[in-house]
Amino acid sequence: GENIHTLAETSGYGEQKNLLKLADVTDIFYFDFKLWDPDAFRYYTGGDIEVIKNNLRALSLTGKDIVLRVPVIHGITDTDSNIMDLFRVADEYGLKSIQLLPYNQSAPEKYGWVGRPYSLNGNLSPGDRINEIMSMAPVGISVTVE
Repeated sequence: GENIHTLAETSGYGEQKNLLKLADVTDIFYFDFKLWDPDAFRYYTGGDIEVIKNNLRALSLTGKDIVLRVPVIHGITDTDSNIMDLFRVADEYGLKSIQLLPYNQSAPEKYGWVGRPYSLNGNLSPGDRINEIMSMAPVGISVTVE
């Protein structure tokens, strides 16, 4: 072997067979965790959370390292219920690493560059909430800020 280290970043949305094929040649997955509530997920993304839940379950069974990556958006993804879901899911699937991604204030501008509408408004920066989330983490789960 060439000892080539591979990492894939995924929203988890797609055909499970393709994700599992990718797992054959990938060491670590960065797996998005946005919203676990089906209604909230559909409202903000237009997607079906069941696809992501099923894919995360299947991927976790491969034994590959999975890091849950959470865009921390004030009032949307940083709610107590969503953070509790995050920690419950990490525990349920034996995932030991979570990365918090503070809301990017330049996001609306980036959407404009590619000609797409941006629907979120207001101050979405999580502020002190990042530290609160880190302090809520169960023992055995590493939470870092990217």
